[in-house]
Amino acid sequence: MKNETLKLPAELQNFLNTGNKEFHCDEDDWEVQIAQSKDTHLRKTLSPESIIIAKNGCGDYLFLPTLTNPEVHVFWHEEQREEIFAAHIRNLTNPPQPVPSACKQILYHDGKTEVRLGDEVSARDVFFRRDGRVNYLPGVSKKNRNMEHGGLCWVGIKFQRGTYTGTIVDPKSFKLKKSIRFLRRSTELVQELGPNEQLE
Repeated sequence: MKNETLKLPAELQNFLNTGNKEFHCDEDDWEVQIAQSKDTHLRKTLSPESIIIAKNGCGDYLFLPTLTNPEVHVFWHEEQREEIFAAHIRNLTNPPQPVPSACKQILYHDGKTEVRLGDEVSARDVFFRRDGRVNYLPGVSKKNRNMEHGGLCWVGIKFQRGTYTGTIVDPKSFKLKKSIRFLRRSTELVQELGPNEQLE
C-alpha cells in the first residue's frame, strides 16, 4: 500500500503537510519515514497493522501499533525489543516548549562556589586562556539536548572574542574541572545559548 493511501492520524498528517521531515527529541533526531511494517524488513518482528513513522539511522524505529492508536512505540534493534516512546503522536509533532532540566546545583572545582548564569570565568579557548561568561547552565537554562544527553551535561561558556566552549560537569560531584576559574559575578545580560542552538 502506498503511503498516500494511509489515513494517518491528523497530527501526523498535518506535520507532514507543513514539510517537516524530522522529529527532534531529547536524545536523538528521527527521520520521518512512513511505511507499513508488513512492507519492511520488520514484517516478522512487528504486527502487520503497525505503521513505521520514523528511524534514527542506527537501526531503531518509531511506529504506531495501529492507525487508530495514537500511542508511539519504539523498536530498539540491538535489544530486539519494543516499548512505549510517547503517550501520543502529538508529543512528537507538537512537542512542549523546552524547560530547564531537573539538574543538581553545579559547583566550581572548590566545591563551594555555585555556578551561575552570566558568571565571568577564565577558561582555555583552544590554546590560550581567555575570559568569558557562562551562557548555558543545566538546571537553569531551557534544556539544550546538545548540552545535556546520555546522563552527562555541559556548562556553556562564551568568550569575549565571540567563540564558545562547553565544559563537562563531573556526573558524580557536579563540579567543574579545575581549569575553569571563577572570576566574579555579573549582573549584565548574557546572550544565553538557546534550546536549539549549538556551540560553534
